[in-house]
Amino acid sequence: MYFKKSIKRTSSALKRANSLGVLELLYKIGVGTRTKLARELNASLPTISRVIEPYLGDLVFIKGKDNSTGGRKPERVFFNYSARKIGGVQVDKDFFILSVSNLNKIPIVSEKVQFDCTNPHSLSQAIHKKLSSYVKKGKLDKKSLEVLTIAVAGTVSAKEEPVAVDPPLSWRRISNENFFSDEFHKDFPNCSVLFENDANALAVGEYADKGYDEENLVCIYLSSGIGMGIIINGRLYRGSQGRAGEIGKLVPFFGDKIDTFEDYFGRCKRLKKADAMIRLLNNLSLLFNPSEIVLSGSIDGIYREIEKLEKSLSQSQGTNIKYRMSKHGEFAIINGALTISAKEFLREKVYGYSKPNYLLEL
Repeated sequence: MYFKKSIKRTSSALKRANSLGVLELLYKIGVGTRTKLARELNASLPTISRVIEPYLGDLVFIKGKDNSTGGRKPERVFFNYSARKIGGVQVDKDFFILSVSNLNKIPIVSEKVQFDCTNPHSLSQAIHKKLSSYVKKGKLDKKSLEVLTIAVAGTVSAKEEPVAVDPPLSWRRISNENFFSDEFHKDFPNCSVLFENDANALAVGEYADKGYDEENLVCIYLSSGIGMGIIINGRLYRGSQGRAGEIGKLVPFFGDKIDTFEDYFGRCKRLKKADAMIRLLNNLSLLFNPSEIVLSGSIDGIYREIEKLEKSLSQSQGTNIKYRMSKHGEFAIINGALTISAKEFLREKVYGYSKPNYLLEL
């Protein structure tokens, strides 16, 4: 779940967890009252007041009175989305997209840059340079940038330090600790750096758009490779080694060569691509039975053909594949990266430090 459903006060650890629950709920709804927060979280009014008090004037502010049918009108409690800045970066083989936003994920600046991202050190310098240019233009204050989530094409380890290890990037020994130089951390002293797989970031962003109410969701991202992010029972599923969803590496049951789905898909023409994709969607629908499958990336070019084939498949087999294109277009991965950054910022505000081993908890 996105926030705790009940508040207990048995230890300092639980108190911090409860504080996070209150902040996450207020972040989600934007504005409410202490009474509403207490009711939603099954907590007492004094508990809610005690939790929000340290954040008043910063993340939380009180303004005006709420409507009431009688008695004293309750004060309205607002989440201050402008209190800090967060960032997201999507990294593919030949480009990166950089976005900086307020805490509500509405971008202040977003930019797609054509760049050879196979060299992580050159890439980190390019991102640093772009962020510094935003500072010079007055779009960003150095100390206000709190979290930067980097969504990469490839597997990100969930066991040790996050590292992008697979093609098309094939980085080695790169983590959130050493990706940027010391100069970057001097320029942006409050900024934590996280890595996530791009398809996983897509799934997180789409799940957040649903208000964290859709328990099972599958997202497919097609670019230089083909990846999948999976939400099962409201949690991001990574697998034992962080490789869950690497559907591009599947060996398909069609074609005259024993190669991967990415290889087969890459050499197909338009109609064959649509046919391969609709078969994949059908199989995923049977395997995971998700509420829907969200598509993003260069798949947009064959979407019409997929729709036609899906209708034919539904008529012949009685299947009902629920799928759609992401409404965020080419910024779908960025939406996910910013979602992760916002959640991690709230966690850091409560716990006071960044997770050395990032593992998203929805």
